[in-house]
Amino acid sequence: MSPKSNLTSIYLVRHGDVLNPAKIIYGNLPLTLSSKGQEQAGKLGKYFAKKNISAIYTSPITRCRQTAALIADKLNLKIKQSQLLTESDWGVFWQGTPIDRMYQKFGADWHTYKTAPGELNYQGVTLETIAKRMNRFIKGAAKKHPGENIICVSHGDPVKALILELTCQSFNKLRKIKFYYGGVFVLKFSGSRFLEARLLQKGKGYLVNETG
Repeated sequence: MSPKSNLTSIYLVRHGDVLNPAKIIYGNLPLTLSSKGQEQAGKLGKYFAKKNISAIYTSPITRCRQTAALIADKLNLKIKQSQLLTESDWGVFWQGTPIDRMYQKFGADWHTYKTAPGELNYQGVTLETIAKRMNRFIKGAAKKHPGENIICVSHGDPVKALILELTCQSFNKLRKIKFYYGGVFVLKFSGSRFLEARLLQKGKGYLVNETG
């Protein structure tokens, strides 16, 4: 029998499409998956059924828990929640605001988020603090699951901020990363050492960046 591989794969999943007819900022609000989002999560479950997944973690927010549950249903795994995988910390200040009123209500801060997100510091929250919180979880997961394949269901901006930190890129590139609902990044670790991040879209993988 060959020895267990030391290569760990962490699949970072963005929750599925959300039912949001009022077009508001989600934040921590308990918005649910749309029918499209449920379909996306079901397809992810079928995809991951072939990946020998040993654990699935999720943000505690409803849209992520629903996505994780639909994936886990195909894997016969129990879901574990972590607050470290939650939405961007500034979302709680913005949640419930219609997107078309964000400039009116938050002015310069919303403009900074849209044009130079790496420079935004709102109520002490920055993309760097969000990325470090996510990184704390991911590094711990890599240590806890050496040589395994695991899933972490989270949110768009936190995942993208993490990718930028891991690959030593400017947080101002946040909006250049096209990470859609139901999208997947796979992170590769050798022990606790980060190796690469790949974005999987429409069944195809392409290298985002590589270190080490």
